[in-house]
Amino acid sequence: MCSDAAGDRYLSEKCSADEQCRSGVCFDGHCSAVCGTCPEPLACRPAMLMRGGQSLATGVCTWWPVQPVLELGGIDTPASGVATLSFTVPEGYGAFTVVLEDFSDRVPVVMGLTAPDGTRIIGQARLADGGWLDLSRSSSAAGTATALVPQSDDPRAVARAGTYQLEVASFEVMGFPTTRTQIAARLDRVAVILKKPQYGGTVDVTVHVAPETGYSTDGGTMTFVRQMLDSFDALGRDKLGLTLGEVHIESLPADAGGVLDTSAKNRELWRAHADDLRGARPVNLMFVSDLTFAAGVAGAVPGPPGVYLRPSSGVSIEPLASGPQPTGVLIGHEVGHFMGLSHSTDSFAGPDLIDDTPACADLASGSCPDDRNLMYPSFPTREPLLVTPGQVKVLTGSPWIYRRVHPLACDTREVVALNGGPFGNGISYALGSAPQVHLLRLEQSAMRLRAVVTANGFTPSVSLRRATCGATPTASASPDAGAGIDTATATVDMAEAGAWFVLVDGSSDGGTFELEVTVTP
Repeated sequence: MCSDAAGDRYLSEKCSADEQCRSGVCFDGHCSAVCGTCPEPLACRPAMLMRGGQSLATGVCTWWPVQPVLELGGIDTPASGVATLSFTVPEGYGAFTVVLEDFSDRVPVVMGLTAPDGTRIIGQARLADGGWLDLSRSSSAAGTATALVPQSDDPRAVARAGTYQLEVASFEVMGFPTTRTQIAARLDRVAVILKKPQYGGTVDVTVHVAPETGYSTDGGTMTFVRQMLDSFDALGRDKLGLTLGEVHIESLPADAGGVLDTSAKNRELWRAHADDLRGARPVNLMFVSDLTFAAGVAGAVPGPPGVYLRPSSGVSIEPLASGPQPTGVLIGHEVGHFMGLSHSTDSFAGPDLIDDTPACADLASGSCPDDRNLMYPSFPTREPLLVTPGQVKVLTGSPWIYRRVHPLACDTREVVALNGGPFGNGISYALGSAPQVHLLRLEQSAMRLRAVVTANGFTPSVSLRRATCGATPTASASPDAGAGIDTATATVDMAEAGAWFVLVDGSSDGGTFELEVTVTP
């Protein structure tokens, strides 16, 4: 059924025909392979291949932004006390997210989480002054609950290999202020999503635009929307080590996104429209006319990854009168919540659990040490905007952030795609003891191809290689004499179309760097 003609595209590269792929299988727009042993991070998923008028139900190795997921099944919860279960985190993972689901929309809660060494991550006794000693927090809503580890920069809270003990319970639907009545119920799903410790990456977004905003996908009046997304993208690159990946813009039905004056209306909006039909794992952003109680709101902190069409599955914002640029910053704030960041100061929940974000003793004072922070609770924040290393560290564990990689493209090394964004410009990466390899595909030849590395913590070198990462470099460079020891540039004139590998190396065992690749047609 599949073509015998082998192309030159690697696994998970974009494709439109079988003939373009080395594997001979183009599935769902990316080079895949019929399942045998799927190389990480590809996973075997059921698929129906249609070729030459014939169909075959089979398994296909496909890329997915978060692997693996530990599915623990369901569990009955008691009317008092907790239900307990355990899970084991393998070696090599730096974070995980616990997800609880109740399909009847009762409120599940993570009551306790104990690390393999006995450290109580969630569920410590409350302090006399109303504070908490917990090292991470659980976020609960009708139907779902989540907990991200680590959610602080406390060394006791790091995700480690070994067996964790998880305690869960169920409650009636909560109001605000929170009043809870525990009930006996059934949790339909308990899952743990694992994440490797990777700095930087990509986030996909589906923007659902309410016609009541005055913007329409049909009428061509989307300038504000596109400018606010550009602002969010610039913020991500500059402060968070993120770039926008796949962006889809859709129209909401009339009357769906007008005035939303209650949390319940937001939850119904997310339940009806926050789906995953347009990307591998998109954040659903509802761009509505008016949120009367806030400028923006996230369904949970963190949002439940991989869970769609549920009462906590999205983020809602309204257009700010100050324009698209600050509205893009607002998106960064709310998506920051959805990826696991709490407010730097919060009069209800208390400050976040990150030591390097100062907290405000009195929000009403008008003078707070964190009022430049992206996660300050009162918007707009003051410029220049700040995001701390501790906050970025929490974001590295978010399963909403991914890096598209190409297994087997360079022996056993991880090969990171550059075509997911505009050639990785400004994206931050982490360098370990081995070179970091990036794959760039030129769809047509170019007058000039240039790669610039700016390093933090090491002296960099960079090389450009045609067709294979093991080939003799077409161009390579150590630090620029004129630019300082932290910058290196490699340039190729008259670059051929096809696969190019960018190898970044350094003089130490670690550090972060920004890679900018420019193509002159």
